[in-house]
Amino acid sequence: MQNVERRNRRYTERHMAEPEDLPKGRGRQLPFVRDHLTRAPFARTLRPIERFGMVSLLRRPVSALAREACRVIPQTLKRWTRRALGSEDRLPDTVQAELRRLGSAPRYTRLSSDLLGSPIEIVDGASFCASYDEIFTRQLYAFRSPTGTPRIVDVGSNIGLSVLYFKARYPSSRIVAFEADPVIFKILEANVRRAGHDDVQLINRAVWREDTGVEFRVEGADAGRISRGPHDPLPDKVSVPAVRLRQYLTGHTDFLKLDIEGAETEVLLDCANLLGQVGNLFVEYHSFAGEEQRLDVLLGVLRTSGFRVYVQTQICPPQPLLERPLYLGMDLQLNVFATRD
Repeated sequence: MQNVERRNRRYTERHMAEPEDLPKGRGRQLPFVRDHLTRAPFARTLRPIERFGMVSLLRRPVSALAREACRVIPQTLKRWTRRALGSEDRLPDTVQAELRRLGSAPRYTRLSSDLLGSPIEIVDGASFCASYDEIFTRQLYAFRSPTGTPRIVDVGSNIGLSVLYFKARYPSSRIVAFEADPVIFKILEANVRRAGHDDVQLINRAVWREDTGVEFRVEGADAGRISRGPHDPLPDKVSVPAVRLRQYLTGHTDFLKLDIEGAETEVLLDCANLLGQVGNLFVEYHSFAGEEQRLDVLLGVLRTSGFRVYVQTQICPPQPLLERPLYLGMDLQLNVFATRD
């Protein structure tokens, strides 16, 4: 037993040791997003921490923070947490400070920030920090366009960070953006218009396989979705109008983004014969416990449409044969990138 304890102690000291002070940041004060897009990607993610309410820990020293986080959060997230908190590449100090301010606020608190240049309204600091990291730091939605005026269809725009990113990268881009949640849609509209992007078409509709009304489960941040049925763990629901995506894919689309929390496979099936007109595609795939997994169907649609596919893990149990912890009913979430050779 003593040998086991010694080995565990050595392992902890070797793998959990972190510098007590954060490295100093580089760059200008709160850089405008277009300047930030030229920086090397910041290889870390706050989403695993946000998912389990750990963002408030970011005010702690790195060594204590990493040890505490890896003790209390699910095993699934330990490696991600160490990577997120121990990266040598740092954002500018002022950006870090602003993200800490936003991320440490109580969940679902209305906030505002000028981090992206123009003031933006925020419905939840933790999910904002996660989205900022994915969209602006790691640039998951980056794609090449042969022209300066790409057509972009953004399904699941939330408060508009993706729209602001696309406009920063391609100021003359033609964007159609959908958001189903009626409350969050107002924030999306305010953020996009305040930034001066009056040419973006904003649509307050859920995207589904039918032009009809659907029951929408409201989460309050970035995880609202079309209801999974009476056993959906999200309790609050509203009726919202829905529209089929296929009517917006009648011409060439340079980039299609789908982040619709479980409706993605049905939507792609409904417009499968039109995906040949899409140049690049990003879709979040969601798997729900107790439901049939349909990743093979989604990938089959993309393969038939001539795409080459790349997959990144977002949420996955580290030992799924032993235990499968859930987040809002989901046991797997993947980022799927599809492009043409």
